[in-house]
Amino acid sequence: MQGLTAATVDTETTPLPSGRVERRRGGVDDIADPDTTAPSFDPAKLHLRRALLASYARSRLAGSPAMGALILLAAGLASAWLPSASVVVWSLVALCSHALLGALCLSYRKPEAIDTRLWSGLFVVAECFCGLSWVGILVLLSAEHGPEAAVFQFAILLAVACAATALAAALPAAVTAATAPAALTLVALFAFREEPLPVALAWLSGATAIFFVCLSVRERRSIREGILARAEHARLSEELLAAREQAEHAFQLADQARLARSRFLATMNHELRTPLNAILGFSEVMKNEVLGPMQNGTYREYAGDIHASGGHLLSLINEILDLSRLETGRYELHEVPVALEAIVRACESMVAGEARSRDLRLVLDVEPELPLVRADPAGLRRAVLNLLSNAVKFTPAGGTVTLQAGWTAGGGQYVSVRDTGPGIPAREVALVLSPFQQGESAIHMAKPGAGMGLPMVEALIRLHGGTFELRSTMGAGTVATLCLPRARVLETHSEDIPAHENVILWRSAG
Repeated sequence: MQGLTAATVDTETTPLPSGRVERRRGGVDDIADPDTTAPSFDPAKLHLRRALLASYARSRLAGSPAMGALILLAAGLASAWLPSASVVVWSLVALCSHALLGALCLSYRKPEAIDTRLWSGLFVVAECFCGLSWVGILVLLSAEHGPEAAVFQFAILLAVACAATALAAALPAAVTAATAPAALTLVALFAFREEPLPVALAWLSGATAIFFVCLSVRERRSIREGILARAEHARLSEELLAAREQAEHAFQLADQARLARSRFLATMNHELRTPLNAILGFSEVMKNEVLGPMQNGTYREYAGDIHASGGHLLSLINEILDLSRLETGRYELHEVPVALEAIVRACESMVAGEARSRDLRLVLDVEPELPLVRADPAGLRRAVLNLLSNAVKFTPAGGTVTLQAGWTAGGGQYVSVRDTGPGIPAREVALVLSPFQQGESAIHMAKPGAGMGLPMVEALIRLHGGTFELRSTMGAGTVATLCLPRARVLETHSEDIPAHENVILWRSAG
């Protein structure tokens, strides 16, 4: 059967364990349906025959006690017509023949070196011996010509046929070998009698044997379908496990690559900022003409452009490094009592000028008397400012941006930024929450950024033990909400803090 091809991951450090996956699946693909397999694929037929023979051997072994009990019961009932010595001798012969069949079934262990046809022949011959042992008691009872003895002989045939069909259905030839001797014997004994009952029993004997052989063929088909279904289920389970192993391995590789990238960026703090600071310093000296006037005004403009570009690059590098520290767990929170209202108002004042220039209406809605929260002022301000800046940037002229702060249902505090922009498609929500990623609509509708704003917000709030939620509807706008847990809410209010601490809070927020 067609197996799952183990996927490989192109990496120089950790190869995908495809060999282990193939070894795990190797034992499952051995069993296949010969009706749906190419004729040249002989191992499939061979393994199916072995599975059917194993099913036959297990059933026969499990039914050995029942067959022994049936022999003893038949011997006890036959003693009403036969001498005890004859019954004992027949019982021993019948028990020995069935014991030989049981020993043969017990010795079958699906040997690889022996053809299954040989084992099938051995089982059929052993079943034939068992069937001939039942012929013995039928022949002994033939001396009695009463109707009771005839009915008892037919009952023996029914019992033998039922037992053979129930225990040997996986091998219909064995059912035929076990049933045919007794059926043919009864036909020969009853067919030439003149009484109507024996003649009817002769016909019934032949029909009974044919019926149970046909029934065994149907049972064998059901057993084969069950074996194939179990093999298919096992194959699918193994392929699912193999796919899960591959996915876990790929996830580990991706996680290792992400951590390596974050560690590299986190260690580049000094190497990146030092030359940028030099560029900013020298360009500022040249722009301001500290060492003397520049004869060419174009150079002065160039120096101003260099200084502005360097400042933008430095802010971008700072964001990258901060995001890397957040991902690697090296970002430290400097927690102090913070007035969430002060943070919100400071951020609102920082984007008010840009909102007016874009003809936007900026609405501030803060619930009164909010207590302080213990948080990192710089991190909290950056998170709120990123949300507010995104809302202003992506809202078209004439729209509205609403900034709210208040209580959550669980006793914490929240900050929500709602805009009337075009919204984010559902397929891009996960994308915009990934570092360095932007949706297609954002690229076409506004100035593309670095794609670090929302991932940084999510990382900062998660570091505070809070949650971040982004909900958007196309054509109706976007709502971004960050929530701080109840454990960070303090019992004191801003008026309970000394004046100089309030000034520090406001300064760190704005």
